[in-house]
Amino acid sequence: MATEDNNINTSENEVPERYRQLQLDFAGRKLDSSQETVHYMPESHMRIWYNNVEEDYPLHYHDAAEILFIQEGHYKVAAGKHTFELKEGDILIVPPYMLHELFHQGKGVRFIAQFDLSGMLMFQDYMMLNPLFMDAYLCNTEHHSAVYDQLKKTLTEIIDTYFDNDVFWEMRIYSKLVEFYSIIGKDYIVNSESMQETEDSVSLNHDVFKKLSLLLHYIDSNYSEDITLDKAAAMTGFSKFYFTRIFKSFTNTSFHNYLMHKRIQAAQSMLSGSIPVTDAAYKSGFKSLATFSRAFRHHTGCSPSEYKNNLKKKNEAYL
Repeated sequence: MATEDNNINTSENEVPERYRQLQLDFAGRKLDSSQETVHYMPESHMRIWYNNVEEDYPLHYHDAAEILFIQEGHYKVAAGKHTFELKEGDILIVPPYMLHELFHQGKGVRFIAQFDLSGMLMFQDYMMLNPLFMDAYLCNTEHHSAVYDQLKKTLTEIIDTYFDNDVFWEMRIYSKLVEFYSIIGKDYIVNSESMQETEDSVSLNHDVFKKLSLLLHYIDSNYSEDITLDKAAAMTGFSKFYFTRIFKSFTNTSFHNYLMHKRIQAAQSMLSGSIPVTDAAYKSGFKSLATFSRAFRHHTGCSPSEYKNNLKKKNEAYL
């Protein structure tokens, strides 16, 4: 795929002066194969667009978190295994490294923001959001309605601060971004169905919370290693039986499924490039190609080869 043929750039003549890019020589979003190299604002770790182009954007991924905020009209986003029909006011968060595709739905306006979240990894609280972001996160008046107004207000403040281009703008935005994810996290903890008081519920006190966050951080960094249930339980200091209960209670999934998700996510990123299927299998932590293929089909609905070929066809369609 020729990178110069795959970009989105809104003509400055169509963008209100208030929302024109602060870097005049910015040439839009560009892909190399399916990987987008994110071009943040110089000496910063973010970029926000006012976007009203009537074009699709091909299947891709990047190491930045992407937040879409619909202002007018409709917009369709396929992210991971789900497709979202977004309408005015909707907020969608696409986690880093998740493959996604954007489809315009006629005339419309949306803000698209990309943030480097590597600095957030220092917070154990943030690591506890990993299970939530196994999928893209949609927030509107129907989904997560209890926190929608707070998130909308905070995101609007982030956008305004960005385009004000005032002193200490990046620090002020990241302080609001921490608040943004904190609102999501508190809602996740308080309102998760698994946290309701039932006979099988377990108490996630501060000590348990800390141990789980450290484990999730370890899995994220070492998913290719042989991390067994016994080893994971030992790392937290809990018995295997108790560990299984608290992990499921918080994440709404099993330890095995969470680990498989991380490995498949890594394999998807590899397969979007030039890495062969066999190499992707072993580099993502699988001991055999057969096991990898079964797990990949279970999580994505297609085989690794089909996934790679479909991705190639979609990319060629944009040439």
